Amino acid sequence: MTIQDLISWHRSLGIIATLFIIMLVVSGLVLNHAGTLKLDRIFIENEMLLDWYGIAPAKAPVSFPLGRHRVTQIDEHLYLDDREIEGSAEELRGGVTLAHILVLAFPGRLYLLTEQGNLIEKISRAQGLPRDISNVGLGGNGELLVRTPGGVLCTDEDMVAWEPCRDTGGNWSVSEKLPGALEKELMRSYRGKGLSLEKVLVDLHSGRIFGQAGVYLVDISAIIFIIMALSGWWLWLKRRALQKEINGRL
Repeated sequence: MTIQDLISWHRSLGIIATLFIIMLVVSGLVLNHAGTLKLDRIFIENEMLLDWYGIAPAKAPVSFPLGRHRVTQIDEHLYLDDREIEGSAEELRGGVTLAHILVLAFPGRLYLLTEQGNLIEKISRAQGLPRDISNVGLGGNGELLVRTPGGVLCTDEDMVAWEPCRDTGGNWSVSEKLPGALEKELMRSYRGKGLSLEKVLVDLHSGRIFGQAGVYLVDISAIIFIIMALSGWWLWLKRRALQKEINGRL
């Protein structure tokens, strides 16, 4: 193999390695200032990239109408109409409107919200709430009802004392399928907060954005860069020695 062949081979490797080195350097520089740039608060909305990462709910959305409003839970995210509000790790079991207050039921607690979605109070077992709530509704006189394994219970205005209800024919909360346009908007909101720019840059820097094969590609590019540095140094010495030999013959 001649020196010209080695130079051609060295040039080809250089072109390949340069693309990876630029990617590593640029992503590394940006990540070095991740805190200042608040990259963990910038979220990706590109559909193809979200699909690539498999950002999708683990469960189908659960949605309940609340008069003029609608409450929806997507995994641990909670939405009032099209706005995200404070969520819960518990499963949403129902919701009703009680004197302009939105009451959301979870297995171990109730959320009381304003119609604007602001949290008024959380009621739990510490305030006397029964356990294992499966649904919530309104009685014939507008009183709040909850359904539990032990039967239907109603409460006073302060929601402190809970007792069995004689009339169990209440108007119970019923889940409904999300309207198509709202479902699309909520899914966009959900997916848009599932992948931060910092995560993408970290994966890009390590090659993990392309899976395990990407990690190997980054490793190979690093090895190629080392080979380039060593071969470049060797070629320089080789050409220098050849130039000295030519000068000695003149």
